[in-house]
Amino acid sequence: MVDLVKDETVTEKVTVLCGAADPVEVDMVQGLTVGTLREALVDQLNIDPDMKPFIGGDRIGDNFEVVAGDTVEFVKEGGRKQ
Repeated sequence: MVDLVKDETVTEKVTVLCGAADPVEVDMVQGLTVGTLREALVDQLNIDPDMKPFIGGDRIGDNFEVVAGDTVEFVKEGGRKQ
């Protein structure tokens, strides 16, 4: 499990959402990826391995580096109508 360091002096945050769980604000650090967030918050937010990450409605990958102010949402994709 990855630990996200808490630093009270950091004012830049990234918000992570998943389902009905309360949003989690994470201190922004250079090089922070969606994959790191997924691994660190998998239990706290109950992130299913099949859930896909999105920022602003755009699908992103686990290697995507977040920036301060981003809101990452993990979503279970539903079926598609034909």
